[in-house]
Amino acid sequence: MKTFLLNLYFQFFAALARVYLKRQQPYVVGITGSIWKTSCRMIVSEILTSNLKDKIVYTSSKNFNWELGMSLSILGISDYEPQLFSVLKTIYTSIQTSFFWDKLYDIIVLEYGIDHIWEMDFLLSIVKPDVGIVTKIDKVHSSQFANKDITAQEKYKLLQATQSLSFLNFDDEYAKKFENKISSHKKYYTTNNQLIN
Repeated sequence: MKTFLLNLYFQFFAALARVYLKRQQPYVVGITGSIWKTSCRMIVSEILTSNLKDKIVYTSSKNFNWELGMSLSILGISDYEPQLFSVLKTIYTSIQTSFFWDKLYDIIVLEYGIDHIWEMDFLLSIVKPDVGIVTKIDKVHSSQFANKDITAQEKYKLLQATQSLSFLNFDDEYAKKFENKISSHKKYYTTNNQLIN
């Protein structure tokens, strides 16, 4: 029963996030991986902010990258606590933001963090990014996923759903395995200073 109610709670905020996204149509950059995703999100956000002076770029100041957190990030909420007053305030603010407030940002940089199978599907049901980035797949989530291959399969769903441009880490062993399943334009980057042909 507790899991059912929690899922309803997540679905409620996800629905509000979808309403906001449909109404405001921001450009979405999505980032995932096993390691470096938060650092990558902050770096990408800083680069975009510094170079696109005519655009409002937003990323959460918190590590909001899970089922509830991503919806809160989309709604511009960063002061959430799982206590009654905070929850009620968050619900009120989320409804106001979704239906009535003006645009909060032009570009949002989101972190798609997952720790179990099908969580990426839920996050992608909220929003498919225009630009997707996968950092590196590692054994970090080995307790939640049976093995690294399953971790990669779940994480690379982000790039399979990306609309315009996908960035793949050339040094990640899974990049070449999944590149044919990615329909958006692909770019490779490297973290070991080697030139990419």
